[in-house]
Amino acid sequence: MSDIDFYVLAALRREVLGVSLGATPEAWQARLGDDFLDDVRKGRMRRDYGLVEIAFSRDSGIWAAVTVSLQVHRLARGLERVVPPALERAHGGSAAGSLWSIVL
Repeated sequence: MSDIDFYVLAALRREVLGVSLGATPEAWQARLGDDFLDDVRKGRMRRDYGLVEIAFSRDSGIWAAVTVSLQVHRLARGLERVVPPALERAHGGSAAGSLWSIVL
């Protein structure tokens, strides 16, 4: 799968590695791993995995994903720690391969 194919499928399916909008932070963590940064403010949370960024909203005490963004521009900084390892494993291993080859 090419990098463009991955981006298009993620947008059309509205999911990454089988996790979609409405999923909890724990569900995203189970699929994408523990290497993330959380930014919590006023009932909203942004979870940053590098290439993948998820926004959550809290309703009745439960966090649920409301947006998922692919931060493709971050690939221009270099590949180390931008692509979550779970994505590399799921899409052919090395980030130096065909997936993640876009550099802006």
